[in-house]
Amino acid sequence: MVSGITLPVPGVEGWYGNGAFWFLVEKGGELPAMFNRRTHRWQSKLPVWREATGFLTFAARRLDGPSDGFKAFTSGYGTRSFNATRLVWSGLGCWRITGTVGGRSLTFVTFLRRDGFY
Repeated sequence: MVSGITLPVPGVEGWYGNGAFWFLVEKGGELPAMFNRRTHRWQSKLPVWREATGFLTFAARRLDGPSDGFKAFTSGYGTRSFNATRLVWSGLGCWRITGTVGGRSLTFVTFLRRDGFY
């Protein structure tokens, strides 16, 4: 429980949320990314748990250098619960990510680090 809010999956560390929805972020706040040689973009998976209903959207801004874009692709299992989310980045570095669902937003800053290759 965090500030009176029950975590979506008790016993799993790394949930960051506000009661409307949650992100599962690795310890230390880093997000692993893999380079896709076909698209020449970096990709990450971000598990999201939604309590609020509505369409989940993401925006991101690179904080430590130039950016050539960001995209997010979400796939949910109903109006609430788990969302498989794929984030596509123009480069590694420090990013601010904001997710929005049901009129509620949640923002975090992460360092996008190299994890491997597709």
